[in-house]
Amino acid sequence: MKFKYKNILVPVIAGLLSACGSDDNTATSNNSAPVLDTSALETAYSTAFINASVEGQLEWEYNFSETDKLFDNPKGGEKINYMDIDLLTGISDADFNDRLIVKNMKFMWSGPDCGETVKTAIEYADICTPFLEELGLVGVNTVWEQEQEIRKLQNLPVVDTPIYGFDLGQSVVRVTPSEFSPILITGQTAELGLIYTVTDGETELNRRLKITVNGSDNAPEFINLNEYGEPIYKDNDGVTKINIDAPIASASEKSPKIKVNLIQGLFDADKYAVGEMEQQEGDLRNKYDNDHYTIEALNVIGFTEPAGILPGTYTIDEASREGVGKVKYDIIIDPSTYADVLSKGETKVLTFNYIVTDGENEVPRTFEFTIHGANLKNEPFFTDAKISKDVSTTDYPQVFSLLEGVTDPEGDAMKVVNLVRSDDDFYGLDTSAVFTNGVIKLDPYFVANLKAGDTKVISFTYNVSDGELESLEREFAITVTGGQANLLAAADNSDPSVELKSLADGPFSWQWSTANNANATNVLSIDASAAHTGSQGLLSTDTNMYTRLNLDGIKQGLLDNKSTWYFNFFAKQAGAWSTIRTIFNKEGVWDQNDIALQFTTKSTGSTDWVEHTSTVIETPDFFTKDSKFDITFLSNKGVMDDFSLVKYTYLKARDLISEGAFSNGQASGWQVEGDATLTVEEEANRVQGTDDVQYGLKVVGGATASKLYLDSSHFTQGAFKKGLRYIAQFDLKTPTWVKPAIPLNVAVEEEGGNHFTRKLTYAELSATAWNTYALHLNTGSDGTDVQGALNTDPMFKWDDVATRFVINVPAGHTFLIDNIKVFPVPQ
Repeated sequence: MKFKYKNILVPVIAGLLSACGSDDNTATSNNSAPVLDTSALETAYSTAFINASVEGQLEWEYNFSETDKLFDNPKGGEKINYMDIDLLTGISDADFNDRLIVKNMKFMWSGPDCGETVKTAIEYADICTPFLEELGLVGVNTVWEQEQEIRKLQNLPVVDTPIYGFDLGQSVVRVTPSEFSPILITGQTAELGLIYTVTDGETELNRRLKITVNGSDNAPEFINLNEYGEPIYKDNDGVTKINIDAPIASASEKSPKIKVNLIQGLFDADKYAVGEMEQQEGDLRNKYDNDHYTIEALNVIGFTEPAGILPGTYTIDEASREGVGKVKYDIIIDPSTYADVLSKGETKVLTFNYIVTDGENEVPRTFEFTIHGANLKNEPFFTDAKISKDVSTTDYPQVFSLLEGVTDPEGDAMKVVNLVRSDDDFYGLDTSAVFTNGVIKLDPYFVANLKAGDTKVISFTYNVSDGELESLEREFAITVTGGQANLLAAADNSDPSVELKSLADGPFSWQWSTANNANATNVLSIDASAAHTGSQGLLSTDTNMYTRLNLDGIKQGLLDNKSTWYFNFFAKQAGAWSTIRTIFNKEGVWDQNDIALQFTTKSTGSTDWVEHTSTVIETPDFFTKDSKFDITFLSNKGVMDDFSLVKYTYLKARDLISEGAFSNGQASGWQVEGDATLTVEEEANRVQGTDDVQYGLKVVGGATASKLYLDSSHFTQGAFKKGLRYIAQFDLKTPTWVKPAIPLNVAVEEEGGNHFTRKLTYAELSATAWNTYALHLNTGSDGTDVQGALNTDPMFKWDDVATRFVINVPAGHTFLIDNIKVFPVPQ
């Protein structure tokens, strides 16, 4: 983070504003002195030691990073963003413990500001002169920039008083390190040094405390961003950003002018964090002093052109915005300036260098542009004989141009011809525009059922024509790799270490055991008989089973209150229990009175594998990148396997229902089968009381069960595939609810056939509330629920048949339904 000049802390100079008592931690008036236990001063953030320069002087120091955002709450419950440091820590008095107080508090002196060269540097010449000498500024009338360099070299703290994240009480210092993040950069600190006396009213003990918050900042990056300017993470893991390579382009000497964005994908994590902070607190200039905080701006500096470049070859089109910096930095190349210099087959490579800076960090960047010579008549040519692209099944939909790296020397319009493909078009691969604009579209999620690490290559060979001449043949190959979306995945396993064949090697344990001891193996083990897939699963033999998936079996810090995700596992319970409770423990601490989240899913009490699935659309605020959790399963004896926790993102482009919000007031292809009635009503819209009238579906059940369905002419065909998982999500109100619960059963059915994929849940117990339901249709599941098999055939090839989507309507009940979606999510 930035501020107007940088002061970096060095060890505190041995001088004080004032002092009191003795410095040897002994009593000052009698032998009943307060007693100090120095071991209490040692914590994860603090240390205590004897100052080697001052005999007997005890130093107590705390060190934080501005990135420390969550601390244990001494009162229990959710973590807090501050730490309270008790100035009486470790001190006790057998006679007067209840009378211990803090008095005579003084601040340590950080040292003189040697950047004040007119006065302070002269008064403290013994301290300041070495800094001036190193910079060659002794006896110089310095300017502002030189004074900042002196302060930078001197290493003073940016803050040394109780402001911002330092809050001083009677006997407590509250430290909120994240409050310093807008004003510190790497190497800078905020420091609070205290000298104080602890007394019981009779005797005194002198104490010293230094608290340091260390700054941390990030250099600008060039990465893939979404439409909101936020990073797009590889495999949706919240960690791995997708870098954008330095720009490279080429053209013929006969090509028209070409514009290239030299700051495409520019992102600064510090600016992004400040933006999030300002959403909560407003303009930070109203919070921080001008000497400490300035708005960070991104700029381009040090732009250099190639030596000997011909005049008129390029221009720069740039724009800036206050508080942001550069918002546009385009280079416009005119290749025609080399028309009289190059012959066909000759090239001129122009390399431009520039630097992007946030005012502190500098990121060098290059742009390479190649100009190709040409004759009067020329065929199109490729800069590369083969182009290879890599995508993951967890990536967003991709658009590729088969004209990438193709140049026509005359600048004629080009088209793809003689296309030969390795695969016929399938849903997810769209080549409909390839002969008009050379574009193919690929949604990698729909590439048939790739497991993590498996690959599939989709390739094309073709020529390019300018209407008269054709290029040589080229290959364009796309390698699709199965992504690992499971946040419980360990190494290459599909679930956390079950395949390691030993409890001791993995993160599972019996909850009441210690370190997977011998007692645990009596009730919990990894066994081949418990495998759903692979060779091993979890086997439990206790009728009151507490199975723990510990912290190290979960990729932590990847969920927050914006995340949507689901939790899934397979289990068989032969006993009488009808449910499995899954409890998410905050910070790995078992406390049923303070849990992060809880699911209850039904078992069948049979020997069938049951697929237990829970979906979280609104994640509790406990989940942040700094929080941790583990999981406890409460079950009867049985077997469990194939655990997964998967983040997903809804994309309208992937929705198999084009109109599920009914904003046009039409049924949009929805029909009923049976004696139910269907109408489009304003009361069936979830959002009421707005000026803009909206609608939903009202289905009134008849004397027998009916079906609300969307047939094959309106339900997207070819997109429902073998081996993929889909979520059917909708908002529902059940005004006819009376006990017991109303079953909700959704399915995709083979139109005119007998195959189906289905899932059951139960409506919430309310006749007045709107609720959102998310039911999973897992076409590859061999699991069951209380109504039986989820699939007629897990290997059925769904994209070969016509399909329809169905919501079952029980007899005698009325459904108000809105915002219906069916979309794929990672397995």
